[in-house]
Amino acid sequence: MQPLKDYLTHVVGLAIDEFKREEEHQNFIHSIREYIHKRKPKIEEVHLLQGDPFLFFKGNGSRFTSIELKSIMHKEPLYMIGLDATEMNLSPLIALLPGQIYIYGEYPSEAKTLTIINIFQERVRFYPYEKFPFKPTKDKS
Repeated sequence: MQPLKDYLTHVVGLAIDEFKREEEHQNFIHSIREYIHKRKPKIEEVHLLQGDPFLFFKGNGSRFTSIELKSIMHKEPLYMIGLDATEMNLSPLIALLPGQIYIYGEYPSEAKTLTIINIFQERVRFYPYEKFPFKPTKDKS
């Protein structure tokens, strides 16, 4: 019986750890929602292509370069909400603060995509990759 008791203790401990991580994640999402809720959108829209990292496009179809995104992120106090200035998926969106986000890809349940949907909620629309209205270009930075 002792091996079973040890195993159950271990499994319950893992479950508690997972619950605490989920609670921390939800608090993080809530703090970002509060941060963006208090601010006005800086740009009208942004288009994202799923990838690692996401590819960011302006409403006119031109691509945000890494240098542009880093410059925009540098002007925003991302550290206040626990974001790293080197993270290139969520941080640029928080810094850009778009009124509307269009995500194109094949995986609507991908973790980064779900996080963006949970944070920006009604501002986000997800479409299949084929619906992307622009021609993807290479980053010149």
